[in-house]
This record gives sequence, structure tokens and C-alpha cells, in this order.
Amino acid sequence: MGSLARLWDNNRGPAYQQPGEEWRLFNLSKRQQTIAALLVGGPAAASAVALVDVWMGRRARARIFPIGTEFGPSDGALVLGALVTPDGHPSAALEDRLRAGLALWQSGQVSCLILSGNDGARGRDEVGPMLTWLLARGVPRTALVCDRGAYRTLDSMVRVHHHLGLQRVIICTQADHLPRALYLADAVGLTAQGLIADRRAYAHRRRSRMYEWAARSVALADVTVRGEIDRQRRRADASYRDIDHH
Repeated sequence: MGSLARLWDNNRGPAYQQPGEEWRLFNLSKRQQTIAALLVGGPAAASAVALVDVWMGRRARARIFPIGTEFGPSDGALVLGALVTPDGHPSAALEDRLRAGLALWQSGQVSCLILSGNDGARGRDEVGPMLTWLLARGVPRTALVCDRGAYRTLDSMVRVHHHLGLQRVIICTQADHLPRALYLADAVGLTAQGLIADRRAYAHRRRSRMYEWAARSVALADVTVRGEIDRQRRRADASYRDIDHH
């Protein structure tokens, strides 16, 4: 069980953690505990999770594209938050997501980048380092929207659609994370395509893939059984002030 504690990045998808990062099982949320149960469940649970994993991957395949793809019109690029290092810099995975969004902006394919992640209330601030990184590379502040209250991938999708009113987005994240992100985008009413952010081999990639394997089933349950979309919309209404347009 000890290795499972290193999988989570505040429910934000694959952790791709750096050496020295530690998590504790007693800090896991109920959703993370559900994922842990799926990971150590019996053959029946493993079979069901595997089927969902394959199904979610296949349904997203036609909408996932590599760097350099020419996309059609969109309302902006959604860059999902991820782990930040102890000294306040984007981790390798987060930096690659930012580079993917930057490439879209530099090519003129999007006019704005939505930075969606943790505000520091639960773990380290993700959005601040994302903003700093992009400003240092010449993106004007007016082209950046900071969504500081998103702790989960579902949060990001709900807030972008429900509060920002966006209809079409390009999601920038790692290939393993994109099928779940696209599924959740569909569930809230967003029209989305995915841009693969991977530019290197990440630390703990196998454990991160295990996480994603189970997290896809949790996402399906969140949408179809647990009513999480409506719950997140209500929570987003209460934290709308955390979206900074300029």
C-alpha cells in the first residue's frame, strides 16, 4: 500500500512526481480512497476497471493530437494544473503542459490560455507558477485566464463551461490523462480536443498509469452515479471569485 500514496496529485490526474515527493494514505480524500480500493480489488473489480479503461481510451482516440497539429477554431486552450516542486516551479509534467499551450498561442491558434488548478488551499499553489512561467516567455497577462479553485479535472471542466461560458477548448495535458479529461469535458457540455503534452519520460510513469487506470472508472461513476457534475456546479458558484480574467 505504501507505493499507492505517491500516486495522487490533488485529484488532478497523473502525478508524474519528482524524486523526494511523499504522500500519506491518511491524507487521502474519499475519492482517492475509492481509487485505492479499485487498485487493490479482486478479479471482478479489476476486470470492470480494465473494461472502462479501454472504452474511455478508444472513445477519445480520434480527438487526441500531437504537438504541431493545426486545430480548428476554439475559445482557448485549457492547461490543466499538475504537481509543483517544493521550490515553487512547475514539475516536468506541468512544464510540458504549459509548453503545449504556449505553442498554440505562439502559432496563433488560440487567443487565450486558461490556467486551471489548485489555489494552494489543498497542497501547493499550481496556478501561480503556471502564470509566472508563461509571463516569462512573453505571453501577455491579457491572454491568460487564471482559474484558481479547481482541485480536480472535473472541477476544471465545470468551471470553464459553467462560469467562463466557453464552448470549444483544446485541452493540454499528458496522453494518459486526455481520455478522462475529454470524457469529463463531454459530460459537462464542452466540445473539446486534446493536445498531447508529453515531451519526455516522466518519473514514476508506471504508477501514474495505474492511477489513471482506476481514475477513469471513478470519473464514470462521478458522472453516471454520484451526481458530481451538479455538486461541482454548486461549489463553483460559491467560488466564482477565484476565476481571474486579467
